[in-house]
Amino acid sequence: MSLANSNSHIHQQLMESTMPLTSATTQSTGATQLASLAIWNEQLLGAERMIKRGLRYRGIKPTGMIIKGDAGTGKTHFAKKLKDELMARSVAIGDYDTMPVLMISAPQQSQVSNMVQKLLHELGDIKPNQGKHNDKINRLLRMLKELKVELIIVDEIHDYLPKKGNSKDSRALSFLKWLMDEALIPILFMGTEQANLLTSMNEELGSRLRYLYTFSKLPYGPNAIDKKDFAEMASAFAENLPTQLESLKFVTFTQDGATFNNIKLLDRLYAATNGLPRGLRDIFLEINIEMEDEPTFSPSLDALAFIFDGLESMNNYIDFNPFTVKSQTIKDYIDGISSTQGVANEVA
Repeated sequence: MSLANSNSHIHQQLMESTMPLTSATTQSTGATQLASLAIWNEQLLGAERMIKRGLRYRGIKPTGMIIKGDAGTGKTHFAKKLKDELMARSVAIGDYDTMPVLMISAPQQSQVSNMVQKLLHELGDIKPNQGKHNDKINRLLRMLKELKVELIIVDEIHDYLPKKGNSKDSRALSFLKWLMDEALIPILFMGTEQANLLTSMNEELGSRLRYLYTFSKLPYGPNAIDKKDFAEMASAFAENLPTQLESLKFVTFTQDGATFNNIKLLDRLYAATNGLPRGLRDIFLEINIEMEDEPTFSPSLDALAFIFDGLESMNNYIDFNPFTVKSQTIKDYIDGISSTQGVANEVA
């Protein structure tokens, strides 16, 4: 089903395009399938469009992109699916394969040497710390070219940002600008809200950061239509459980529109996760484990309360267990959520 003909904003497979972000050839089961399931809402599809734009500047103009957002909003999950699909383009050249995308986690220190070594290591350099600085730089550029890297992803970029404005810290950011200029490979920086500081901490680097995109928690509100994205994500997770339960079907789509079910449980799930995809996925991973151990398992409120208490990724902004309190408490919580939640994304 193409996006143009879909009644849904969230998809387990993307539109037919030159860069699909889900794999049609690899199917997993159980926890692996749930963990790797690519469930696309409007903001993730928007991020995909941004990446496509950025890739068009490869070999033409230095281009940087930023995806920022709180932990649990799906940034790293998006990046890993992107990497998987781009790596499917890899081809054998002699005794090695090309590497369409290079993904690393940023080093903890604002030092050029640490960044270079991480990049070299991921490229397959067996001795990334060997040689003088200029030797390593030359190896890096050569390997990026030989392996035909199309995109560089630097996750957790906030860890690399200078903590103080001395000259050594400034060189750390200047290196990123230099890498864009020399390699002409688009770089995607991902991190918390602090990632946006890249645009202001180094003016020359900031001038090359063409696109900025924000990931946020899923929108929600008192009205059924406000719950659609979250309901669809929850339903998609439920469809991949070992046992299909009517109690976990929250929305269905027909030509006449969306029909919502089990809204009270959905409200509790939202309160438990604060609308974060990671938290929702973690709950369904736990349900999956219970079903694998006991096929007749059904997620009662008591069972979900137990799961809630045992997970670190749950809503830290509430002082109650959403699966043990009365329905009125949940209703009051949901009524307090603005139905105008959303994301603001822009060209940097």
